[in-house]
Amino acid sequence: MFEHVLLVKDIDRDEPIKFLQYISPKDSDTLNKSICEALWILTLNWKSDKIGNETKEIFQKMVQKFNEIKLTTVQMVQTLVEEDVLLECNILNKDTFINNKRRIRTKILYELKKFNLMREENEGYSRLVSELAQTGIDESNVDIVIDNVNSLIGFFKLDPNRVMDVIID
Repeated sequence: MFEHVLLVKDIDRDEPIKFLQYISPKDSDTLNKSICEALWILTLNWKSDKIGNETKEIFQKMVQKFNEIKLTTVQMVQTLVEEDVLLECNILNKDTFINNKRRIRTKILYELKKFNLMREENEGYSRLVSELAQTGIDESNVDIVIDNVNSLIGFFKLDPNRVMDVIID
């Protein structure tokens, strides 16, 4: 229906910021989150060809101004706005961001968590020991015991290396 809405009066770029400072609620977290969500909405069509360098510069200056006058925090902007947009606008340092991202992914994906058997998962390891100590394990029911041990590992989040160590002992 509506192609474009034109403002009759040109406004100064600082007027919206002054207005936001004027109406800022007592709970600054609400305003912070609302502004960051509005910034996110502005960046939804960021990949389209219509977004020029001038628009990106204006966005960058706006985010910096919001951070300067404490209407938003850098952490909230980084949480809600896409990382591609933040990198394009030089809000994030590309090298530092990529190194931190790589370090976090490596830690999440490849770091093994070691448990203290007696304090962390004592119920899981006690069930493991009782499963292994049952009498009558032979070739006919070894598959059932293996399935039970695998389910204990999954249910109690037991360390498989420690489970193997208990089995060997």
